[in-house]
Amino acid sequence: MALVELSVVEQRYRAVLAVLAGATVTEVAAQLGVSRQTVSGWKSRYAAAGLAGLADRSRRPASCPHQVSAEVEATVCELRRKHPRWGPRRIAHVLERSGTVAPVPSRMTVYRILVRHGLVEPGVRRRKRWDYKRWQRDVPLPGPVADALRVHMKRFPPVEITLPWKVADGPPVTKRLIFTGPRGGHVWRTSLNEEAWKPALAAAGVIPVPERGRQYAESRENGMHALRHFYASVLLDAGENIKALAEYLGHSDPGLTLRVYAHLMPSSQERTRKAVAAIFETVPPEV
Repeated sequence: MALVELSVVEQRYRAVLAVLAGATVTEVAAQLGVSRQTVSGWKSRYAAAGLAGLADRSRRPASCPHQVSAEVEATVCELRRKHPRWGPRRIAHVLERSGTVAPVPSRMTVYRILVRHGLVEPGVRRRKRWDYKRWQRDVPLPGPVADALRVHMKRFPPVEITLPWKVADGPPVTKRLIFTGPRGGHVWRTSLNEEAWKPALAAAGVIPVPERGRQYAESRENGMHALRHFYASVLLDAGENIKALAEYLGHSDPGLTLRVYAHLMPSSQERTRKAVAAIFETVPPEV
């Protein structure tokens, strides 16, 4: 005799029929290996909706207390469509500063909204690594830079801030912030870009001065990251080696530094001529 595999709805239907035929809920529940409340629920659903009531139901909650409102979601999507280059962090920061929405959604909430509406491509999450130290490096400090820092610290005294160090749940450590924001906290990259960096570019004639009430033009090639390339080009022009430059820039592989900045390295032809000429200067002319 061939075995017949019953669907979930059929099994529930047979259980309900057994109860209606006179079997107790306890007996049917024991035969199927489910609780009595489950069998009673099947019976109630069958009585209310027939076979359709025995189908699987969505387990999605009817409501979510902390779900953002439709107005906030529409505002996030509108900002993204108006500024395609803005990411979740920037949008969350702009919403916080504008004061038009409450409560302000977090960066991850903004990201999920953008993904849900197809405005960003969901990326693959990286595994967290607590051994990253890209934000912490030791570099030589030239005298003129040290003098400029002393003047800055005298005018704007450093602010002490206590935060977990290196890891999110690490022990609190107190550090001094040399550069602070208008309210005394850390500097937001977006605020510095819009309120200091781009006005400086406009004053230098690199980007146009916007009309009254309008924002500065997008200029990724002249962003603050260009300072990093300028720093690298200055060191390479002065003869600094690739290994040292990779350490200063935070590159784990000097080969990466070489591939990125090889075109900035000064020509070595003249040094080659001088090196070979120095060897032959020590050889007598008659040889």
